[in-house]
Amino acid sequence: PPPPLNPYQARECYEAFVIYNFVLYLVAYFGSEQEIVAMLQQRKQAPEHIPPMHWCLPKWRKGERYLAVCKRGALQYVVVRLVTSLLACFCKLFDTAGVLPRFEEGNYTSAYPYLVIINTASQCWALYCLVMFFRAVREELAPIRPVGKFLCVKSVIFMTFWQQALLSLAA
Repeated sequence: PPPPLNPYQARECYEAFVIYNFVLYLVAYFGSEQEIVAMLQQRKQAPEHIPPMHWCLPKWRKGERYLAVCKRGALQYVVVRLVTSLLACFCKLFDTAGVLPRFEEGNYTSAYPYLVIINTASQCWALYCLVMFFRAVREELAPIRPVGKFLCVKSVIFMTFWQQALLSLAA
């Protein structure tokens, strides 16, 4: 019988969902998207990109476009994570049936390394968009201390990842 599918794929999809919900939480703090857009449009300019991103990304326009890019950046990770998790499950299923090549050291015909690269790039972009959103509204968010909340959420997810890694090594 084939081995069971990895239950940690669901946890990783949940991580993406948590990041997007954190963005929605920050937006809800302001009351509505229109209030954020109005506040961003009153600013002289949108925050500059963080080095080295300022060399390869165009400047984001302030206002509605800025908010849309930040939200879309967080949402894309939810979609990418879900799709790559489903692909990983299918690959594991077909891998055990002998249809696909197994992932081994030096075997780059397996889908696993590419799924990891896609997930990592997607997560980095989502976190970058979240940081850019925070930089734009830092003073207004100060009363709710979002950095501590975000670090708490990320640490729980990070710790469960390392817990799973240690248990896998121990087994």
